Amino acid sequence: MSPRPGATTPPATWSVNYWGTTMQGSHRNYHEDAIVVGGTIALTDGATLAGTYWMADEDWLLLAVIDGIGGHAGGVDAAFVAAGEMIRIAAPRTNWAEAIEYASDRVAAAGKAWGTERMGATVAGLVLSRTHATSINLGDCRSYQVAEGRIELLSTDDHEPQGSLTVVTQHLGGVPRVLDPHRFTLEHGETGRARYLVCSDGLHRAVPPGKIRSILQRERTALEAHDALITVAQDYDTDDNYSLIVADVGPA
Repeated sequence: MSPRPGATTPPATWSVNYWGTTMQGSHRNYHEDAIVVGGTIALTDGATLAGTYWMADEDWLLLAVIDGIGGHAGGVDAAFVAAGEMIRIAAPRTNWAEAIEYASDRVAAAGKAWGTERMGATVAGLVLSRTHATSINLGDCRSYQVAEGRIELLSTDDHEPQGSLTVVTQHLGGVPRVLDPHRFTLEHGETGRARYLVCSDGLHRAVPPGKIRSILQRERTALEAHDALITVAQDYDTDDNYSLIVADVGPA
């Protein structure tokens, strides 16, 4: 079943409370990130997606963060195309290896048509159902789970050092090639409650891991954790664009 907007009168007693924002870094001249919740994309600096999604038995919800590559025009376009592809292909039973390669081809075709052939995008997504979360990533965007006092990194970074730089080794777009998206499925926890964070590398590279972990475990609501992460990113003056979605899943 495709995602549907949460109803004003809850049809079920299971919910996802989410807050997400995409921000331009203080040292950047342009914004290349995007966030996705369900079928909605936010691309502009400071854009926020927030709400409550009520889940019946077969419902599911996509959360995704996309980091565009390729400079101003290319990065923005790549983020938009990749976000649309994530919406189109996401489902609990998606064959992610095939779907990600097809999405990469679509980003590459758009770059060729628009004269920005070097554009690309990294992505991390979560497909949430009532009982499970499936994490998918390509590149260095990340996803985390907090459940029953434990925090776990669900994604795998695709990057390697080259001299003084860190280079992404897998991304959407570019020449056709075999990709290896990382996929991991797990339950929300014994109580059915969990908190999730999906974020771009502009957050997790700038803010120490301990800070991120303590905020996710300490704050009472998704909104409070979201706001605290935005504040700490500004405190550390991240030089990159940064995007994040925090979601609390469980019985209403």
